[in-house]
Amino acid sequence: MDKIIIKGLQLYAFHGVMESEKLHGQPFFIDLTAEANLNRVAVNDNIDETVNYAQLIRVVQNVFTSAKFNTIERAAQVICDAVLRNYPLVKRVNVVVKKPQAPVSCNVEYVAVELERSR
Repeated sequence: MDKIIIKGLQLYAFHGVMESEKLHGQPFFIDLTAEANLNRVAVNDNIDETVNYAQLIRVVQNVFTSAKFNTIERAAQVICDAVLRNYPLVKRVNVVVKKPQAPVSCNVEYVAVELERSR
């Protein structure tokens, strides 16, 4: 299956269990892979026959920042749902949400959750 890949999308949002996370927010990084049959666009070079990645980024940005979620699991699920709902060409989506400023008692590069959903 062909793939459209977005790596390292940085968004600022207000997700987390702690009240300070919901109040002050923090940066998140999102990696997304959308699997679809891209044969037609590869031959015809017609943007209408693919998933426009600029529009896809806007959809992800809108759903990720429009609400405050307790968990990054829920935030990732909302992204998966939006991609599958808005892009019939996408058969499977993989989303990784990274939280580099997670309130944990040790030094980590980030904590993350990865979800994969398909039709």
